[in-house]
Amino acid sequence: MKPFSILVFLFCFHLGFCQFTQETTIDGFGNIVNTITHPDSNVFYQKTNDGVFNNIVSEGRYTSNKKKNGWWRFYHQKGNLKSIGFYHQNLENGYFKNFHENGEIESLGYCQEGKKIGWWEFFDEQRNIEKRGHYVNGIDHGYWHFFNEGIIYKEGFYTFGNPVNTWRFYNEKGELTRVEGFLD
Repeated sequence: MKPFSILVFLFCFHLGFCQFTQETTIDGFGNIVNTITHPDSNVFYQKTNDGVFNNIVSEGRYTSNKKKNGWWRFYHQKGNLKSIGFYHQNLENGYFKNFHENGEIESLGYCQEGKKIGWWEFFDEQRNIEKRGHYVNGIDHGYWHFFNEGIIYKEGFYTFGNPVNTWRFYNEKGELTRVEGFLD
């Protein structure tokens, strides 16, 4: 037998004994969702078939107790990447990068135990920064900057979601127009 024929035979032989798990459900929009899991690696693929699109909507690995673990990818309905991030025991835990449907970055930052932490940045579909700031346990906490089409229009501090201290406001040219104070 030729080497290529042997490889094809072994691959087909393996497929005969390898049983993928498939489950079909209906999502909240009435789309048929097919979930396919490879038994050896717990790799998870989920496809929708709504009559227009038939794309993978997410892929990643589950632990033996069906919890997301490791890198996961999620896709927009048209098939382009929506987000990529790291999970541990079914919770967002690590670096996350989210994308608009046009492929441009929407946001990026870190999560811990399912909540945003540290510095995050958010962008519009034209790559302009919209805001950047700091989170603690998923709550705005620390210094934040807000932008309109990439031009700063306000900045200031949050303490656990509440504006505090001095906030600065700017006009459409990015020039300081007023300063306001907030009580702690």
